[in-house]
Amino acid sequence: MRLPSGPFLQNTKLGWIISGPIDSSIVRRGHVQCNVSTELSPSTIDDQLRKFWELEELTLPRNSHTEDELACEQSFVTNTTRDNHGRFVVHIPLRNSAEVLGESYSQAKRRFLALEKRLSRAPSSYKQLYVDFMREYVDLGHMTKVDTYSNLNYFLPHHGVFREHSTTTKLRVVFDASAATCNGISFNDIQRVGPPIQGDLLGILLRFRQFRFTAKADCAKMYRQVLVAPSQRDLQLIIWREDTSKPLDVYRLNTVTYGTASAPFLSVRCLKQLATECSDPEVRRVINNDMYVDDLLTSGEVKVDLLKICKDTADTLSSGCFPLRKWVFNFELDEDAGLASLNNNNDNTQNTFRDFNFNDNIQSKTLGLGWCNVSDELNFNTQFQPSDTSITKRTILSTVSQIFDPLGLLSPSVIIGKVLLQKLWLLKLQWDDPLPTDVIKTWNRFVIDLSYLSAIKIPRHVFQCNSTRNELHIFTDASQTAYGACAYVRSIRGDNVQVRLLISKGKVAPLKPVSIPRLELCGAVLGARLYDKINSSLTRKFDDVTFWTDSTIVLGWLPGVKSCKYHLRRVVGGAHLTFEELTTVLTQIEAVLNSRQLAPLSSDPADYSPLSPGHFLIGRPLTAPVCEEDLTQEPIHRLTRYQRVEQLRQHFWTRWAKEYVSELQTRTKWRQNSAELSPDQLVLNKDSSLPPLKWQLGRVVRTINGSDGIARVADIRTSSGVLRRAYTKICPLVDNEHSWRET
Repeated sequence: MRLPSGPFLQNTKLGWIISGPIDSSIVRRGHVQCNVSTELSPSTIDDQLRKFWELEELTLPRNSHTEDELACEQSFVTNTTRDNHGRFVVHIPLRNSAEVLGESYSQAKRRFLALEKRLSRAPSSYKQLYVDFMREYVDLGHMTKVDTYSNLNYFLPHHGVFREHSTTTKLRVVFDASAATCNGISFNDIQRVGPPIQGDLLGILLRFRQFRFTAKADCAKMYRQVLVAPSQRDLQLIIWREDTSKPLDVYRLNTVTYGTASAPFLSVRCLKQLATECSDPEVRRVINNDMYVDDLLTSGEVKVDLLKICKDTADTLSSGCFPLRKWVFNFELDEDAGLASLNNNNDNTQNTFRDFNFNDNIQSKTLGLGWCNVSDELNFNTQFQPSDTSITKRTILSTVSQIFDPLGLLSPSVIIGKVLLQKLWLLKLQWDDPLPTDVIKTWNRFVIDLSYLSAIKIPRHVFQCNSTRNELHIFTDASQTAYGACAYVRSIRGDNVQVRLLISKGKVAPLKPVSIPRLELCGAVLGARLYDKINSSLTRKFDDVTFWTDSTIVLGWLPGVKSCKYHLRRVVGGAHLTFEELTTVLTQIEAVLNSRQLAPLSSDPADYSPLSPGHFLIGRPLTAPVCEEDLTQEPIHRLTRYQRVEQLRQHFWTRWAKEYVSELQTRTKWRQNSAELSPDQLVLNKDSSLPPLKWQLGRVVRTINGSDGIARVADIRTSSGVLRRAYTKICPLVDNEHSWRET
């Protein structure tokens, strides 16, 4: 469609566009403006939320890597060298040739001139911090002024990030390698990121709490201790000048640069290489397991041994030009201990708050975890100041996403913020829309509570010194709003018993309404995963582990799983099966276990559907091929291989289902009148003739009293009609509306 002024309107797959010539007289009378519409999802808040939810997850170890990650590792192994000082020289791993990059100088220049204007309007102290940072970069040889550079280049824009609470560098200059060139491709777009090898933050913090003595340090300027191969340094050019009256200068960055996609992998991989080459197993353990990017956090039961490990680790890292600094201990160092290298670089002066910022993952925290080294307590501080501006979805998301409580020590308080986040998404508001009054009230109460949390102090060390017995107790529970799990360490020394919270995790219930029994099962699964995390992270072992729940639903499948091992050995143990046949049998047995009935799915009297583990796996009950004949009594030599596999499944079903039903009856034992059936209650009818995965369920119509006034028989409505069954042939499925007392 042609417009009267000349351009054309076209309806494309991407929407309407305008193209073609524009009358020059129109241009002179005004200005041309190009508008781009994007989804209102600020990258800063997105990034903060991503990190917030990552901290809340119990990550599982990965057993494989992608092809891209393997290629990145191979690039490091093949191309990395060491100079005469032991410093690593690495190649930036590229997935595409740098030739695909377009021109980048123009944008870098435009952004630098804008930066200069901001610096001129900022306080003189801020500009001086920027100048000092860049001067240090030059003085340390981390960047070099150049007059010429190759045609294959990339210019990185840069800006400053002010860090008010940093004890060393108040301002850090960040380089933007994600800035697109003229053809839309950035330097980060062509880099391989590499596998995640930076360490497990939650595991490090758990280990930090297990021994009596602790040490903390960080690696000075970690990224910049690694040189980039000279052939690739023209891909790290910047524009800089201190004086606006002078011409613009071009500098070449010589080291791994903060802001490039591969920087975390390259720097951490160098540390891992030092650990691999080290002959001391304790030093290898500390570098591999007790370092998160550039932060070292370790502990030990014997002070002398811990100091030796710290010194040996510092020496090993120094051999690769990674100096450790800002040492902090929860004890005083002896002057004659022969550890001058640690004494000269320690920050062990007073009972101050040591912020666990972990490589500035969170630059300004709503709530931050820290450690007071002299009192040896974990504490929380807040830098959040309530704003007089209107409260919007944007401000709440930004604030809550900056909570840093990886151990979940404040889960009861933090869960309020999580529930609020969920409610904001349900309201489907725009970023800056006014919020409902009830949301604002909840938010204001949450903000007020944040200020009180700084008074909470939690002992770092969870084990009692010289304890003779250590136990782990994990509690799980759920409500309609959320579910969670927490772990306590109970240590015993003589008559002294000490109980301390180790870790907890709380999760908001799904948006789609689900039953309390299902949420209680989710809480139990979370508790099991919490145990796995604790068990794999701590080097100390427990004498006893106990899981606690008040849910009869959770207690009912646990006996079902326990009995599986016994019957599996009895049924399959002596069978001669191929790998494929064994896999089939195990898969079928897994289906049998996940078909067991747990609780009613609804309170609808016409609904006979129960909740089963299959609902958690695939969202519906599990099904299996129907076998028309009973093979349990057939001689093995008369069966085909397929029939033999089916026979094993039927044998397992017959034995296991019988025991599982008996267990259900045990939990709701009929003794006097302590457990009465209610009308419309869902029950399982005991029937040993049913094939695998088939359960006969029904709803109670009425109960029938005997001559002694005690009901022992009930009429049960099933999908095929009404049956009269003795109580001994009925297994009630417990839900919230029908409370069954155990005897």
